[in-house]
Amino acid sequence: MSDDTPGQRWLDAGIKAWREGEQALAHDWLSRAVLEDEHNALAWWWLAAVSTDRAEQKRCLENVLALDPGHEGARQALLRVNRGLAPDEPSQPAVSPPADEAGYHEVVVRKEIDPVSPAAAMLYPERSVREWRYKERPIEVTPPPLGTAAESTWDDVWSRESPLCAYCAAEIQATDGRCPSCRRPLRYRQFRYAEPSSHLTILFVIVLGFSQLFFVQALYAFVFQREIAHAVVAGLLGAVFVVLAVAVVLRWSWVHTPLLIGLGLVIAFLLLRPLVPFELALLSLPGLDPAIAAVARPLPGAVAAIMRILQVGTAAIGLLYAIWFAAPDFEKETIRREATLVRGLSAADQYDATARRLAGAGMWGAAIVHWQRAVAMEPVRVQFQRGLAEAYARLGFRKRALDVLRTSLTLARDPGVRQELEALQAQIAGRGGRQRGPA
Repeated sequence: MSDDTPGQRWLDAGIKAWREGEQALAHDWLSRAVLEDEHNALAWWWLAAVSTDRAEQKRCLENVLALDPGHEGARQALLRVNRGLAPDEPSQPAVSPPADEAGYHEVVVRKEIDPVSPAAAMLYPERSVREWRYKERPIEVTPPPLGTAAESTWDDVWSRESPLCAYCAAEIQATDGRCPSCRRPLRYRQFRYAEPSSHLTILFVIVLGFSQLFFVQALYAFVFQREIAHAVVAGLLGAVFVVLAVAVVLRWSWVHTPLLIGLGLVIAFLLLRPLVPFELALLSLPGLDPAIAAVARPLPGAVAAIMRILQVGTAAIGLLYAIWFAAPDFEKETIRREATLVRGLSAADQYDATARRLAGAGMWGAAIVHWQRAVAMEPVRVQFQRGLAEAYARLGFRKRALDVLRTSLTLARDPGVRQELEALQAQIAGRGGRQRGPA
Protein backbone atom coordinates (compact mmCIF):
# COMPACT_ATOMS: atom_id res chain seq x y z
CA MET A 1 0.00 0.00 0.00
CA SER A 2 1.40 3.40 -0.91
CA ASP A 3 1.85 6.12 1.71
CA ASP A 4 -0.84 8.79 1.80
CA THR A 5 1.59 11.71 1.61
CA PRO A 6 1.48 14.85 -0.56
CA GLY A 7 4.43 13.58 -2.60
CA GLN A 8 2.73 10.22 -3.23
CA ARG A 9 -0.55 11.89 -4.18
CA TRP A 10 1.23 14.11 -6.71
CA LEU A 11 3.04 11.04 -8.05
CA ASP A 12 -0.22 9.11 -8.47
CA ALA A 13 -1.84 12.13 -10.13
CA GLY A 14 1.10 12.52 -12.50
CA ILE A 15 0.98 8.85 -13.50
CA LYS A 16 -2.76 9.07 -14.08
CA ALA A 17 -2.35 12.22 -16.20
CA TRP A 18 0.24 10.50 -18.37
CA ARG A 19 -2.04 7.46 -18.82
CA GLU A 20 -4.74 9.86 -20.01
CA GLY A 21 -2.37 11.48 -22.52
CA GLU A 22 -1.85 14.74 -20.60
CA GLN A 23 1.93 14.92 -21.03
CA ALA A 24 2.41 18.55 -19.87
CA LEU A 25 0.11 18.09 -16.89
CA ALA A 26 1.91 14.89 -15.94
CA HIS A 27 5.23 16.73 -16.04
CA ASP A 28 3.95 19.51 -13.78
CA TRP A 29 2.49 17.12 -11.23
CA LEU A 30 5.55 14.87 -11.19
CA SER A 31 7.71 17.96 -10.66
CA ARG A 32 5.55 18.72 -7.63
CA ALA A 33 6.01 15.13 -6.45
CA VAL A 34 9.82 15.40 -6.38
CA LEU A 35 9.55 18.83 -4.80
CA GLU A 36 7.44 17.37 -1.97
CA ASP A 37 9.65 14.29 -1.52
CA GLU A 38 13.13 14.55 -3.01
CA HIS A 39 13.99 11.05 -1.76
CA ASN A 40 11.32 9.31 -3.85
CA ALA A 41 13.30 7.44 -6.51
CA LEU A 42 10.11 6.36 -8.29
CA ALA A 43 9.00 9.99 -8.70
CA TRP A 44 12.38 10.94 -10.20
CA TRP A 45 12.15 7.91 -12.50
CA TRP A 46 8.72 8.92 -13.76
CA LEU A 47 9.76 12.56 -14.19
CA ALA A 48 12.69 11.40 -16.34
CA ALA A 49 10.28 9.26 -18.34
CA VAL A 50 7.79 12.02 -19.16
CA SER A 51 10.35 14.77 -19.71
CA THR A 52 11.45 15.73 -23.21
CA ASP A 53 14.41 17.81 -22.05
CA ARG A 54 17.73 16.00 -22.13
CA ALA A 55 19.33 17.95 -19.29
CA GLU A 56 16.34 17.33 -17.05
CA GLN A 57 16.30 13.64 -17.98
CA LYS A 58 19.96 13.39 -17.02
CA ARG A 59 19.42 15.09 -13.67
CA CYS A 60 16.44 12.90 -12.83
CA LEU A 61 18.21 9.68 -13.75
CA GLU A 62 21.27 10.69 -11.72
CA ASN A 63 18.96 11.23 -8.74
CA VAL A 64 17.40 7.80 -9.24
CA LEU A 65 20.85 6.22 -9.17
CA ALA A 66 21.87 8.28 -6.15
CA LEU A 67 18.81 7.01 -4.25
CA ASP A 68 18.84 3.48 -5.73
CA PRO A 69 22.33 2.55 -7.04
CA GLY A 70 21.06 -0.86 -8.17
CA HIS A 71 18.43 0.56 -10.54
CA GLU A 72 19.66 -0.97 -13.79
CA GLY A 73 16.92 0.64 -15.87
CA ALA A 74 18.01 4.12 -14.80
CA ARG A 75 21.66 3.25 -15.42
CA GLN A 76 20.96 2.09 -18.98
CA ALA A 77 18.71 5.08 -19.66
CA LEU A 78 21.40 7.47 -18.42
CA LEU A 79 23.94 5.88 -20.74
CA ARG A 80 21.55 6.38 -23.67
CA VAL A 81 20.92 10.01 -22.72
CA ASN A 82 24.66 10.69 -22.42
CA ARG A 83 25.26 9.11 -25.83
CA GLY A 84 22.42 11.10 -27.37
CA LEU A 85 20.61 8.11 -28.87
CA ALA A 86 17.55 8.63 -31.04
CA PRO A 87 14.05 8.49 -29.56
CA ASP A 88 13.28 5.16 -31.21
CA GLU A 89 15.75 3.30 -29.02
CA PRO A 90 14.21 0.47 -26.95
CA SER A 91 12.61 1.72 -23.77
CA GLN A 92 14.07 1.00 -20.36
CA PRO A 93 12.81 -1.97 -18.33
CA ALA A 94 9.44 -1.47 -16.67
CA VAL A 95 9.30 -0.51 -13.04
CA SER A 96 6.50 -1.92 -10.94
CA PRO A 97 5.64 -1.16 -7.34
CA PRO A 98 5.19 -3.87 -4.72
CA ALA A 99 1.72 -5.38 -4.92
CA ASP A 100 -0.19 -8.19 -3.29
CA GLU A 101 -0.89 -11.41 -5.12
CA ALA A 102 -3.20 -11.31 -8.10
CA GLY A 103 -2.13 -7.71 -8.78
CA TYR A 104 -4.23 -6.23 -5.96
CA HIS A 105 -3.28 -4.52 -2.74
CA GLU A 106 -5.32 -3.98 0.38
CA VAL A 107 -6.58 -0.52 1.30
CA VAL A 108 -7.48 0.20 4.93
CA VAL A 109 -9.67 3.19 5.80
CA ARG A 110 -10.05 4.15 9.46
CA LYS A 111 -12.39 6.71 10.96
CA GLU A 112 -12.45 7.84 14.57
CA ILE A 113 -15.89 8.22 16.20
CA ASP A 114 -16.46 10.41 19.25
CA PRO A 115 -17.45 8.23 22.23
CA VAL A 116 -20.79 8.75 23.95
CA SER A 117 -19.08 9.36 27.25
CA PRO A 118 -15.65 9.05 28.89
CA ALA A 119 -16.81 5.83 30.50
CA ALA A 120 -17.72 4.37 27.10
CA ALA A 121 -14.31 5.34 25.75
CA MET A 122 -12.64 3.46 28.59
CA LEU A 123 -14.89 0.39 28.54
CA TYR A 124 -15.28 0.01 24.77
CA PRO A 125 -12.19 1.54 23.07
CA GLU A 126 -12.71 -0.60 19.98
CA ARG A 127 -16.03 1.18 19.29
CA SER A 128 -14.27 4.56 18.91
CA VAL A 129 -12.67 3.47 15.64
CA ARG A 130 -14.44 2.16 12.55
CA GLU A 131 -12.38 0.38 9.95
CA TRP A 132 -13.13 -0.62 6.36
CA ARG A 133 -10.87 -2.85 4.24
CA TYR A 134 -11.03 -3.48 0.54
CA LYS A 135 -8.68 -4.43 -2.28
CA GLU A 136 -7.97 -2.49 -5.41
CA ARG A 137 -5.66 -2.88 -8.36
CA PRO A 138 -2.73 -0.44 -8.11
CA ILE A 139 -1.77 1.96 -10.86
CA GLU A 140 0.42 0.21 -13.36
CA VAL A 141 3.77 1.89 -12.81
CA THR A 142 5.43 1.10 -16.09
CA PRO A 143 7.13 4.26 -17.30
CA PRO A 144 6.75 5.19 -20.94
CA PRO A 145 9.71 5.05 -23.29
CA LEU A 146 12.24 7.69 -22.35
CA GLY A 147 12.06 10.23 -25.13
CA THR A 148 15.28 12.03 -25.94
CA ALA A 149 16.00 15.39 -27.45
CA ALA A 150 17.96 15.93 -30.60
CA GLU A 151 21.40 14.38 -30.81
CA SER A 152 23.83 15.87 -28.32
CA THR A 153 26.11 18.48 -29.81
CA TRP A 154 28.20 19.44 -26.76
CA ASP A 155 31.22 17.90 -25.13
CA ASP A 156 29.73 16.36 -22.00
CA VAL A 157 32.81 16.65 -19.81
CA TRP A 158 30.56 16.53 -16.74
CA SER A 159 29.69 12.86 -17.26
CA ARG A 160 33.29 11.69 -17.57
CA GLU A 161 35.40 10.07 -14.92
CA SER A 162 38.44 12.33 -15.33
CA PRO A 163 38.85 15.24 -12.87
CA LEU A 164 38.08 18.78 -14.02
CA CYS A 165 39.76 22.08 -13.22
CA ALA A 166 37.78 24.06 -10.64
CA TYR A 167 38.29 27.25 -12.67
CA CYS A 168 37.72 26.37 -16.33
CA ALA A 169 36.40 22.77 -16.19
CA ALA A 170 39.19 21.51 -18.44
CA GLU A 171 40.19 17.89 -17.97
CA ILE A 172 43.29 17.55 -15.81
CA GLN A 173 45.63 14.76 -14.80
CA ALA A 174 46.62 13.72 -11.29
CA THR A 175 50.19 14.85 -11.93
CA ASP A 176 49.30 18.34 -13.18
CA GLY A 177 50.51 21.17 -10.98
CA ARG A 178 48.76 23.73 -13.16
CA CYS A 179 45.70 23.51 -15.35
CA PRO A 180 46.83 22.86 -18.93
CA SER A 181 44.10 25.20 -20.20
CA CYS A 182 43.89 28.22 -17.88
CA ARG A 183 47.39 27.73 -16.33
CA ARG A 184 46.15 28.36 -12.81
CA PRO A 185 47.75 26.43 -9.94
CA LEU A 186 45.80 23.34 -8.97
CA ARG A 187 47.41 22.71 -5.60
CA TYR A 188 47.07 24.93 -2.57
CA ARG A 189 47.30 24.56 1.17
CA GLN A 190 44.38 25.23 3.45
CA PHE A 191 43.52 24.66 7.09
CA ARG A 192 42.39 21.13 7.82
CA TYR A 193 39.42 22.55 9.71
CA ALA A 194 37.63 25.43 8.02
CA GLU A 195 36.39 27.06 11.23
CA PRO A 196 38.65 27.77 14.25
CA SER A 197 37.77 26.00 17.48
CA SER A 198 37.21 27.54 20.90
CA HIS A 199 40.70 26.33 21.86
CA LEU A 200 42.14 29.11 19.73
CA THR A 201 40.30 31.75 21.75
CA ILE A 202 41.46 30.22 25.03
CA LEU A 203 45.07 30.19 23.81
CA PHE A 204 44.72 33.87 22.82
CA VAL A 205 43.58 34.76 26.35
CA ILE A 206 46.49 32.82 27.90
CA VAL A 207 49.12 34.45 25.65
CA LEU A 208 47.62 37.92 26.09
CA GLY A 209 47.60 37.49 29.87
CA PHE A 210 51.19 36.29 29.72
CA SER A 211 52.18 39.46 27.86
CA GLN A 212 50.53 41.61 30.55
CA LEU A 213 52.78 40.06 33.18
CA PHE A 214 55.79 41.42 31.29
CA PHE A 215 54.26 44.90 31.24
CA VAL A 216 53.70 44.71 35.00
CA GLN A 217 57.31 43.60 35.41
CA ALA A 218 58.50 46.51 33.25
CA LEU A 219 56.48 48.96 35.35
CA TYR A 220 57.86 47.51 38.56
CA ALA A 221 61.46 47.64 37.28
CA PHE A 222 61.06 51.26 36.22
CA VAL A 223 59.23 52.61 39.28
CA PHE A 224 60.72 50.66 42.17
CA GLN A 225 63.99 49.15 40.96
CA ARG A 226 64.84 52.24 38.84
CA GLU A 227 66.45 50.01 36.17
CA ILE A 228 65.74 51.15 32.62
CA ALA A 229 67.35 48.09 30.98
CA HIS A 230 65.12 45.68 32.91
CA ALA A 231 62.06 47.77 32.08
CA VAL A 232 62.91 47.94 28.37
CA VAL A 233 63.58 44.20 28.04
CA ALA A 234 60.37 43.30 29.87
CA GLY A 235 58.38 45.81 27.79
CA LEU A 236 59.77 44.41 24.53
CA LEU A 237 58.93 40.85 25.55
CA GLY A 238 55.41 41.97 26.45
CA ALA A 239 55.02 43.61 23.03
CA VAL A 240 56.30 40.46 21.29
CA PHE A 241 53.73 38.27 23.03
CA VAL A 242 50.96 40.78 22.30
CA VAL A 243 51.81 40.38 18.59
CA LEU A 244 51.82 36.59 18.98
CA ALA A 245 48.43 36.72 20.75
CA VAL A 246 46.93 38.80 17.93
CA ALA A 247 48.39 36.38 15.37
CA VAL A 248 46.82 33.48 17.28
CA VAL A 249 43.32 34.97 17.28
CA LEU A 250 43.69 35.88 13.57
CA ARG A 251 44.84 32.31 12.92
CA TRP A 252 47.99 33.22 11.04
CA SER A 253 49.57 29.92 10.12
CA TRP A 254 53.15 30.95 10.92
CA VAL A 255 52.50 31.82 14.56
CA HIS A 256 52.30 28.34 16.09
CA THR A 257 56.00 27.44 15.89
CA PRO A 258 57.36 30.87 17.06
CA LEU A 259 54.87 30.78 19.94
CA LEU A 260 56.09 27.37 21.10
CA ILE A 261 59.72 28.47 20.83
CA GLY A 262 59.06 31.75 22.65
CA LEU A 263 57.19 30.14 25.53
CA GLY A 264 59.82 27.42 25.85
CA LEU A 265 62.70 29.92 25.96
CA VAL A 266 60.97 32.08 28.55
CA ILE A 267 60.32 29.05 30.78
CA ALA A 268 63.95 27.93 30.48
CA PHE A 269 65.27 31.42 31.23
CA LEU A 270 63.06 31.96 34.27
CA LEU A 271 63.91 28.55 35.72
CA LEU A 272 67.66 28.93 35.15
CA ARG A 273 67.93 32.58 36.21
CA PRO A 274 68.39 31.86 39.94
CA LEU A 275 71.29 29.56 39.04
CA VAL A 276 73.03 31.95 36.62
CA PRO A 277 73.65 35.52 37.88
CA PHE A 278 72.33 37.97 35.31
CA GLU A 279 72.00 41.67 35.87
CA LEU A 280 71.11 44.60 33.62
CA ALA A 281 72.16 47.62 35.63
CA LEU A 282 73.76 49.59 32.82
CA LEU A 283 71.12 52.31 32.79
CA SER A 284 69.88 52.89 36.31
CA LEU A 285 67.90 55.87 37.46
CA PRO A 286 68.65 57.79 40.66
CA GLY A 287 67.42 56.02 43.78
CA LEU A 288 64.05 56.62 45.32
CA ASP A 289 63.33 59.16 47.97
CA PRO A 290 64.58 57.77 51.32
CA ALA A 291 61.08 57.75 52.76
CA ILE A 292 59.71 55.74 49.79
CA ALA A 293 62.78 53.50 49.73
CA ALA A 294 62.25 52.54 53.38
CA VAL A 295 58.78 51.25 52.48
CA ALA A 296 59.71 49.67 49.13
CA ARG A 297 62.98 48.01 50.22
CA PRO A 298 61.35 44.76 51.47
CA LEU A 299 59.25 44.35 48.27
CA PRO A 300 61.74 43.51 45.46
CA GLY A 301 62.53 39.97 46.54
CA ALA A 302 58.92 38.95 47.23
CA VAL A 303 57.54 40.63 44.09
CA ALA A 304 60.23 39.10 41.88
CA ALA A 305 59.49 35.62 43.26
CA ILE A 306 55.73 36.00 42.77
CA MET A 307 56.24 37.41 39.27
CA ARG A 308 58.53 34.52 38.34
CA ILE A 309 56.01 31.95 39.56
CA LEU A 310 53.17 33.59 37.63
CA GLN A 311 55.23 33.85 34.46
CA VAL A 312 56.48 30.25 34.58
CA GLY A 313 53.00 28.93 35.37
CA THR A 314 51.28 30.92 32.64
CA ALA A 315 53.96 30.06 30.08
CA ALA A 316 53.74 26.36 30.95
CA ILE A 317 49.95 26.37 30.63
CA GLY A 318 50.17 28.21 27.30
CA LEU A 319 52.82 25.83 25.99
CA LEU A 320 50.87 22.70 26.90
CA TYR A 321 47.63 24.16 25.57
CA ALA A 322 49.28 25.16 22.27
CA ILE A 323 50.69 21.64 21.85
CA TRP A 324 47.77 19.46 22.91
CA PHE A 325 44.63 21.46 22.19
CA ALA A 326 45.24 24.32 19.74
CA ALA A 327 47.68 22.58 17.41
CA PRO A 328 44.95 21.11 15.11
CA ASP A 329 43.70 24.65 14.41
CA PHE A 330 47.01 25.43 12.68
CA GLU A 331 47.31 22.18 10.71
CA LYS A 332 47.16 22.52 6.95
CA GLU A 333 46.66 20.08 4.13
CA THR A 334 47.33 20.23 0.41
CA ILE A 335 44.15 20.41 -1.66
CA ARG A 336 43.68 20.19 -5.41
CA ARG A 337 41.33 22.70 -6.95
CA GLU A 338 39.03 20.31 -8.77
CA ALA A 339 35.41 20.66 -9.76
CA THR A 340 34.06 18.55 -6.89
CA LEU A 341 31.36 18.99 -4.30
CA VAL A 342 32.18 20.54 -0.96
CA ARG A 343 31.65 18.10 1.88
CA GLY A 344 29.04 18.67 4.55
CA LEU A 345 26.29 20.21 2.38
CA SER A 346 22.81 18.72 2.38
CA ALA A 347 20.19 21.27 1.25
CA ALA A 348 19.75 22.71 -2.23
CA ASP A 349 20.05 26.26 -0.88
CA GLN A 350 23.42 25.35 0.64
CA TYR A 351 24.67 24.10 -2.71
CA ASP A 352 23.39 27.27 -4.37
CA ALA A 353 25.12 29.53 -1.81
CA THR A 354 28.37 27.57 -2.20
CA ALA A 355 28.12 27.81 -5.97
CA ARG A 356 27.74 31.59 -5.77
CA ARG A 357 30.74 31.84 -3.44
CA LEU A 358 32.87 29.72 -5.78
CA ALA A 359 31.76 31.72 -8.80
CA GLY A 360 32.73 34.91 -6.99
CA ALA A 361 36.21 33.42 -6.51
CA GLY A 362 36.47 32.61 -10.23
CA MET A 363 36.03 28.84 -9.76
CA TRP A 364 33.24 28.45 -12.31
CA GLY A 365 33.88 24.75 -12.89
CA ALA A 366 33.31 23.96 -9.21
CA ALA A 367 30.31 26.31 -9.16
CA ILE A 368 28.71 24.35 -12.01
CA VAL A 369 28.98 21.10 -10.06
CA HIS A 370 27.19 22.65 -7.07
CA TRP A 371 24.47 24.24 -9.21
CA GLN A 372 23.95 20.90 -10.94
CA ARG A 373 23.33 19.30 -7.57
CA ALA A 374 21.01 22.14 -6.49
CA VAL A 375 18.98 21.81 -9.71
CA ALA A 376 18.84 18.03 -9.31
CA MET A 377 17.51 18.36 -5.78
CA GLU A 378 14.94 21.07 -6.59
CA PRO A 379 14.37 21.10 -10.36
CA VAL A 380 11.56 23.65 -10.20
CA ARG A 381 13.70 26.42 -8.64
CA VAL A 382 14.33 28.81 -11.51
CA GLN A 383 17.10 30.70 -9.71
CA PHE A 384 19.23 27.55 -9.55
CA GLN A 385 18.79 26.91 -13.26
CA ARG A 386 19.66 30.51 -14.08
CA GLY A 387 22.89 30.29 -12.09
CA LEU A 388 23.77 27.04 -13.83
CA ALA A 389 23.07 28.55 -17.25
CA GLU A 390 25.23 31.60 -16.54
CA ALA A 391 28.08 29.38 -15.36
CA TYR A 392 27.84 27.20 -18.46
CA ALA A 393 27.91 30.28 -20.66
CA ARG A 394 30.88 31.76 -18.77
CA LEU A 395 32.96 28.67 -19.60
CA GLY A 396 31.86 28.49 -23.23
CA PHE A 397 29.21 25.76 -22.96
CA ARG A 398 26.65 27.93 -24.73
CA LYS A 399 24.51 25.07 -26.02
CA ARG A 400 24.25 23.65 -22.54
CA ALA A 401 23.39 27.11 -21.17
CA LEU A 402 20.63 27.61 -23.74
CA ASP A 403 19.29 24.13 -23.01
CA VAL A 404 19.02 24.93 -19.28
CA LEU A 405 17.38 28.27 -20.03
CA ARG A 406 14.76 26.61 -22.20
CA THR A 407 13.89 24.39 -19.25
CA SER A 408 13.76 27.32 -16.84
CA LEU A 409 11.44 29.24 -19.18
CA THR A 410 8.93 26.38 -18.98
CA LEU A 411 8.97 26.67 -15.17
CA ALA A 412 8.97 30.46 -14.77
CA ARG A 413 5.54 31.92 -14.09
CA ASP A 414 6.46 35.48 -13.16
CA PRO A 415 6.49 37.76 -16.25
CA GLY A 416 9.45 39.72 -14.95
CA VAL A 417 11.50 36.57 -14.39
CA ARG A 418 10.57 35.26 -17.84
CA GLN A 419 11.68 38.54 -19.40
CA GLU A 420 15.05 38.34 -17.63
CA LEU A 421 15.53 34.75 -18.72
CA GLU A 422 14.65 35.58 -22.32
CA ALA A 423 17.10 38.50 -22.29
CA LEU A 424 19.82 36.22 -20.92
CA GLN A 425 18.95 33.62 -23.53
CA ALA A 426 19.28 36.17 -26.33
CA GLN A 427 22.55 37.45 -24.88
CA ILE A 428 24.07 33.96 -24.72
CA ALA A 429 22.75 33.01 -28.16
CA GLY A 430 24.34 36.11 -29.69
CA ARG A 431 27.62 35.74 -27.84
CA GLY A 432 30.64 34.98 -29.97
CA GLY A 433 33.83 33.22 -29.02
CA ARG A 434 34.85 29.62 -28.64
CA GLN A 435 32.15 27.00 -28.15
CA ARG A 436 33.16 24.14 -25.85
CA GLY A 437 32.51 20.80 -27.49
CA PRO A 438 31.53 20.04 -31.08
CA ALA A 439 29.69 22.78 -32.87
